[in-house]
Amino acid sequence: MKRFSEETRQTLQAIAVCPLSIVPAMFVGVTFAFFLTLLHTHEIPANALSEYTAAFVMALVGLIYGYVFTIFYGVPVYFVLKKIKMLNIFSVSLLSLLPAMIVGVSQSNLMAFLFMGYFSLWVSIAFLWLAPKHTPIGSNKSSNLTGAKNAPPS
Repeated sequence: MKRFSEETRQTLQAIAVCPLSIVPAMFVGVTFAFFLTLLHTHEIPANALSEYTAAFVMALVGLIYGYVFTIFYGVPVYFVLKKIKMLNIFSVSLLSLLPAMIVGVSQSNLMAFLFMGYFSLWVSIAFLWLAPKHTPIGSNKSSNLTGAKNAPPS
C-alpha cells in the first residue's frame, strides 16, 4: 500500500536534495575567484587550500539557511505557482531573487544581494529541475500547444 503519491514523493525528495546544491555552488564560486586571481596576478595564490576549506565551512552554514528558505519560502511559492499554472524558469527565478532583493535593499548592500541571489538561484533551479511538473514525462496527458480541445497527441 502506497502512503504517498508519486508527485508527493518527488516533491519531498526535491525539498530534501535541492538545498544541497549550495555546496557545489560555493565551490564553483571559489574556483571562479581562484581563476580570476590567477589571471590577474599570474601566480597561484598561496592560501588556495584554506580558501576551499573556508568555502566548505561556509557552505555547511549556508545549508541551514538553504533549508529554512526552501521550507518556509520556496515550497509555498512552488505550490502557488503550480496552482496558477505559472511554474516556469522565469517566474521561479524572479521569485527566488525576491528575498535577496529585500535583504540587499534593507541593508543597502550589493554584496549581500549578489551573495544571497547567487545561492537562491542555484537552489531554485535545482528545485524546478527535480520537483514534479504539471504533466509528468511519459504520461498520456500531453500538453496541447495549439489550443484545440480534442487534438490527437503528436
